[in-house]
Amino acid sequence: MSEMPHPADNKRNATMATENPSVRNVLTNNVSVMTRPPAQGRKHVRVSVILPSYNFGAFIAEAIRSVQEQSFSDWELLIFDNGSSDNSHQVIGRFLSDERVSFQINESNVGLFGSVQRGIDVACGDYFVIMGADDILECSFLEQAVLLMDGDPAVSILHGAAIWIDEQGVPFGRTNDQWLTRSHCTQAFEEIFRLGFCLTTVVARTDLVRRMPPFNPTWNVMNDVWLMLRMALEGEMAYMNTPLVRYRVHAQSLSVTGYQTGDFFLQHLRIVKEAFDWPESRARGLQVYRASALRNVALESIRILHVSRLVTSRWFYLKVLMKIVRCVPSVLIYPEVWMRAAFGMLPVNCIQGISSWRRARWRRRCVAANNEQNLDVSADT
Repeated sequence: MSEMPHPADNKRNATMATENPSVRNVLTNNVSVMTRPPAQGRKHVRVSVILPSYNFGAFIAEAIRSVQEQSFSDWELLIFDNGSSDNSHQVIGRFLSDERVSFQINESNVGLFGSVQRGIDVACGDYFVIMGADDILECSFLEQAVLLMDGDPAVSILHGAAIWIDEQGVPFGRTNDQWLTRSHCTQAFEEIFRLGFCLTTVVARTDLVRRMPPFNPTWNVMNDVWLMLRMALEGEMAYMNTPLVRYRVHAQSLSVTGYQTGDFFLQHLRIVKEAFDWPESRARGLQVYRASALRNVALESIRILHVSRLVTSRWFYLKVLMKIVRCVPSVLIYPEVWMRAAFGMLPVNCIQGISSWRRARWRRRCVAANNEQNLDVSADT
């Protein structure tokens, strides 16, 4: 198991850059930092881990360390930074003694999927992972993913369960566990909108993605959905039900803010309409699932909308809720919608209290399940 490198002093940094010509000192924000851009002619590896970075200095060391501690060692880590203004560059520089780690500072902020596209273009792995700079991989994640992908060439892409953690790393829930272990094109295309997925758990075949068009700039941060939908059209989708990723949820993350304002809902509506109009979608007769996809997008937006009440008024909450209902009025047939609408109208302290209680209840259930599992193991031995 690798340990996080100790912070190096300037003398050691200079020596390291001299001894390893692939490491370069560059000037950014008037500070000299070490980088190692992906070199030409790098050796083939099984997995390329692509890690876009932007101002995650508080978390990125833990993310990198979780890659280094994988039980599967044939990987490369490609870090692309969009010009962080915090201490990210210095933190990343401490890991460049590991030659499997590459680090490039983009000349401008090319966005999340601009960095991902650059990673795919230079990846030397048969498979690639898109890792959040604040997420954590369990040590067997790559091993289990490679075993599954190698064992079934029909699978174009896999994803899996993840545990949600807060900014302090405390777990409070998990992703939807209703995915089948294998989903064919038609199933997967619909379930992406119904069940969702966690991007850091996604492992895709590099050669297949390179044969597809580049990420669509008009989809912006929704390009993770674009990738999943496109790969669903290429083959089967596999799912690992054991949570092997810890996915960090921030109170003011881009996705949470987008759901609060209703912007993510409108983007989702647009991409549903666009995706079901792709020629490949029409050729497979997927249009019959379009209406259910729209309802599922609306339902998911309503499920998370109550978080807007922590920072906005009841009037704003109702305004966004009515926007969703006007676009997809069929959601009103679901009792869940009415219950969640009422929940969002409660006083803020009630919403916070109920949410805290639900998180605590989830943790208690996990502890009880682990204790029961340990008892079963003891009984067997």
